[in-house]
Amino acid sequence: RGAIKTNSTTFGALVTAVYLDATFKEKVKEVIIRNKIDLVNKVLDPTTKYIIDGNITLLTGEYIEIPSGGLDIGGYGFDVSSIRKNVSGQSIFTSPVGGSGNFVSSNIAYYPGTGLVFNVTDSDGSHAIELNDVNFQGVTGSSIGSLNGYRQFTGTTCGLYNLSDGLTLEGNWSGFKLTNSNIIGFGSTGTLFKKGTSLVFSNRFYVDLNLQ
Repeated sequence: RGAIKTNSTTFGALVTAVYLDATFKEKVKEVIIRNKIDLVNKVLDPTTKYIIDGNITLLTGEYIEIPSGGLDIGGYGFDVSSIRKNVSGQSIFTSPVGGSGNFVSSNIAYYPGTGLVFNVTDSDGSHAIELNDVNFQGVTGSSIGSLNGYRQFTGTTCGLYNLSDGLTLEGNWSGFKLTNSNIIGFGSTGTLFKKGTSLVFSNRFYVDLNLQ
């Protein structure tokens, strides 16, 4: 809580102290996550920004569900904040029945192990994926996974490292843009961006990448 304070009794006019009901942090509803119990296999609040403090590891059957109202999840930097899972064929993120909303993520790393990061479907085709300063750190068998029917994808300053396979796009999309990003150690038999059987683009697909 806050107030305007002064040692002066008057400035020649009435001085009114202003009291706030909540700090800025309280207004944006940031929640610090240090334990996966607050994150996995539960309905998350679309109006809350979830900040990962440390490394969270998911096990078999544990998922982070992107609700229909959307999800904002980030960290303090990809070297100190991460979400990890190492279960073949399983994703970190999934959708509820009826689909997901917007997904925003920044300053964090995802480690899919021998599984994948996304298995997500838009609820109605009007939503977006936005990634800023996000790393995907893989091993043999790792994949980014599948995104289905989102309006657009925007990624900036992302890193895709040592992945065996990339991202499959399904459904109707307007646009896709990934810029100022690194692709290093990608699998020789993988496909970085894969066209799903139902994929249709109504606008541009644009990438600006450093490939090694």
